[in-house]
Amino acid sequence: MVSVACPISRRRGWRAAIVAVIAAVSLVPLSGCASSVSYAPVESCNNYRVVNGGTSFSVQQAARGSAITWGIYSTKYKSAHYYVKVYAGGVNIDTKNQYYEPHASVNADRALKYSGKVLEFTGYAEQGGNRLDFQVGCIIM
Repeated sequence: MVSVACPISRRRGWRAAIVAVIAAVSLVPLSGCASSVSYAPVESCNNYRVVNGGTSFSVQQAARGSAITWGIYSTKYKSAHYYVKVYAGGVNIDTKNQYYEPHASVNADRALKYSGKVLEFTGYAEQGGNRLDFQVGCIIM
């Protein structure tokens, strides 16, 4: 097993200068390539983005108590099999099992209910022997 640290660019709002990012990417030689992205959720869901190797995890929430939109977009895993579980405060609020890039929203009532909790996305994208496992999240405003 070979572990490689790959750069992960992150666009953050006002917390850009004070937030430390913990990211790990590992490559496992198989018939294809398996990699993973995970980190500690320490940022607000306001205009949140994680980019890794052509795959982007994007979350937007305009203000506290407003609806949240999210999506996973990829150049490498365009028509992959995506399996995503979405948690708010540790409660499963959505599951995606599909062959296109997942995206959805969390309504304003639910966003207010879980304000201050972690919105977490856990799952994988798999295509042509390549697999990306991920666990990413942000703090609901």
